[in-house]
Amino acid sequence: MKDLIPLSEAEGKVKVVRIEGGEDMEKKLKDLNIDVGEIIEVERVTHEHYGPLILKVDDRDVVIPRGIAEKIDVEGGKTLLEVEKGKVKIESLEKLGKDLKEGLYKIGVVEGKEVEAVGHTAERTFKFEIDGNEYELGPGEAAKILIEEEGSLMQASFLNEDEEGIVEDIIGGKKISEELGDIKEKKIKLISVEGREEGKEEIGINVNVKGKLVTIGRGLAEKVWVKKI
Repeated sequence: MKDLIPLSEAEGKVKVVRIEGGEDMEKKLKDLNIDVGEIIEVERVTHEHYGPLILKVDDRDVVIPRGIAEKIDVEGGKTLLEVEKGKVKIESLEKLGKDLKEGLYKIGVVEGKEVEAVGHTAERTFKFEIDGNEYELGPGEAAKILIEEEGSLMQASFLNEDEEGIVEDIIGGKKISEELGDIKEKKIKLISVEGREEGKEEIGINVNVKGKLVTIGRGLAEKVWVKKI
């Protein structure tokens, strides 16, 4: 039937018409109350990302760790972490502590600012030399280190290999300070970066079934054929 589409591409209220994959697949979906003939409603597609979020702020790239992005409220009743791509206005940073907010202000992430979500950076390991000692940091940790480089402020994650700078500040610096000690005003140099894979993304479908919200993976949703009602 031409009007059938997979659940993974559906929106709004639909009727389940066909389930592919045999008895095992049917049983798995029945356990979620998804069965042929059932009326269900697709509420939203959810995206689970791996790796910090990349924003375009005032024509420059900024990396926002996942834990911080999920506490930044943006227009449309979403968090910054839920934004896929495109421009969005930051509405509130109230869920963040004072140190985090002050650090974000320094890289241009402020309430009322329109920013552009570009995507998610890969999970990589940065090896730095700081004040003569070597440290390995993930992309989120590296993004929290703000350095002065040729008179401007940037995140350590944007250093090129063998490039140096001076640590100016740390975004929400308590955890990193516990790991690295007091590194403010210390010289920092990027030695190497490993694991340059693309950021991973998994998509799930939120479906309202008999008044209950359930989330199913995209692979499972592609086995369910539905008709718009």
